[in-house]
Amino acid sequence: MIFAITIPTLAEDRPVADLLEEANRSLAEGSVADALESLNRSLDLDPNQSEAWLLWGEIALRNLSDREMAAESFDGALKIDPDNVPAWNNKGLAHPGVDRRGPRPPMIGEESNEVPS
Repeated sequence: MIFAITIPTLAEDRPVADLLEEANRSLAEGSVADALESLNRSLDLDPNQSEAWLLWGEIALRNLSDREMAAESFDGALKIDPDNVPAWNNKGLAHPGVDRRGPRPPMIGEESNEVPS
């Protein structure tokens, strides 16, 4: 009689929430690569995690400067949770036409420094 022994991988041993927490901790410690590794393992186990997609998008936007990847990640979060306000806000920031460093447009009732044409 032959018995097969399977040894689970590290990701299979750990709950998805632990991997997401590990990703947040790694990012806080400045290790983007470790954060992404934990996020990828977490999403491999359960791709229906809005918060994991949101964090992936935030890393893509802020740490990798990859707006396209960020927008795709925010879309992933919104497919799962259409009411995810941070995902909507960040998706707007990820839009290629948005320059977060430029001057803001004048508010209603505020004078503009631009000369009308």
